[in-house]
Amino acid sequence: MGRTLGGWEPMRINQAITDALPPGMMLFSQRCRGGLLEAIRSADPWRLTLTHQAKRKRRARYPTWEEIITTRRELIPDNVKIVMALDEEMDEWTVVLEEEQT
Repeated sequence: MGRTLGGWEPMRINQAITDALPPGMMLFSQRCRGGLLEAIRSADPWRLTLTHQAKRKRRARYPTWEEIITTRRELIPDNVKIVMALDEEMDEWTVVLEEEQT
């Protein structure tokens, strides 16, 4: 089955920023309920960061579980295992990805 990016599009950013990104790192954005989802994907090692940017004067929120799952399915290969570390003291979540050993 071929992988699609769903509604994700590469972010349009300044060329100087693009040139400064590590090899394999890409920035994506997608419209969503109440604003914009932004994702940073790195391929070596695999990492994924997902944030929600609120539009107008709405409050930003954490991405929903469905948004997290959909983003993983659309931006990360199937053979990559994902771990999400949640610490009760943290205000931010960290997603750790590990490529499956074959």
